Amino acid sequence: MSVYVYYDCSDFDGKCCGAIAKRRYRGAGLFPMMTRGKVRIREEHCSGLARGDLVVFMDGLPVEEDLVRVAAQGPTVVVIDHHRTNMERYAKAREATDCVKERVLMVYREDWAACEIAWCWMFPDKIMPDGVRLLGRYDVWDHEDPIVLEFQYGARSVRDTSDLSSDFWKDLISGRMSFVNRIAEGGRFVKDYVDETNARYVRAFAFETEAFGMPAVAVNLGHCNSLVFDDLPERGRFKLMITFVRRQDGFAYTVFSDDPDVDCGELCAKVGGGGHKGAAGFQDEKMVLPVGRRAWKEVPDGEETG
Repeated sequence: MSVYVYYDCSDFDGKCCGAIAKRRYRGAGLFPMMTRGKVRIREEHCSGLARGDLVVFMDGLPVEEDLVRVAAQGPTVVVIDHHRTNMERYAKAREATDCVKERVLMVYREDWAACEIAWCWMFPDKIMPDGVRLLGRYDVWDHEDPIVLEFQYGARSVRDTSDLSSDFWKDLISGRMSFVNRIAEGGRFVKDYVDETNARYVRAFAFETEAFGMPAVAVNLGHCNSLVFDDLPERGRFKLMITFVRRQDGFAYTVFSDDPDVDCGELCAKVGGGGHKGAAGFQDEKMVLPVGRRAWKEVPDGEETG
């Protein structure tokens, strides 16, 4: 049996999935995928699979065409995910195509991160390592325990976590508490610095805009989350909070909302993206946000405004 694992390489949830699969399936083919745009499968896996092979998609789902091509060859296909928009795409493919219905298993739980689901599915008899749990809790916005954010920021300060063979992943999967405590301790200092730096940047450069027909606030900032808008005055005026960055192939947008009547995943799915109710993303070749007035009408003295 040959095993092929595709995992989202854009965040720690997806990379942790890859590290878990690497431990579970020794010698498996591991293939990172970027889930911001349309996920395509390697051409050889669309035509060179056999019955008895196993293909696993973790924290992401390929385009329906590729999913059907993979399943039609006869391997067992497992999708481990927690994005409702991906679940809906899978359900449509399953309803439309017999091979997807017969060959593809969706392992889904929206209130867990993909890495938490992956651990429990691949190692059902083993206790989940604290590092896996902490990365997972961050990904589903369960930040009540302070160590969740501290561990996340500490992990971000580690170089080359894209290498699933690195000591970082070996120590994390092993479940050593000394490792967790060391990473979290460093993360406390990193978090304080990053939070203050981001807050100053957003105060200076965030602007009012409109997206999906709703009032929004946006800032050109990457590798961050909705916490950058925590100090936003009159936050209730905005239905959406958006961060965006320019890439070689266009712009990547991340959309957040704490309004119970707004579903970010549903909105982004309309423009080819997807995600969760409270946070989702999409890509576009151009800048799609009209630039309005500064969101912070008064910037504290001493802070650069460009």
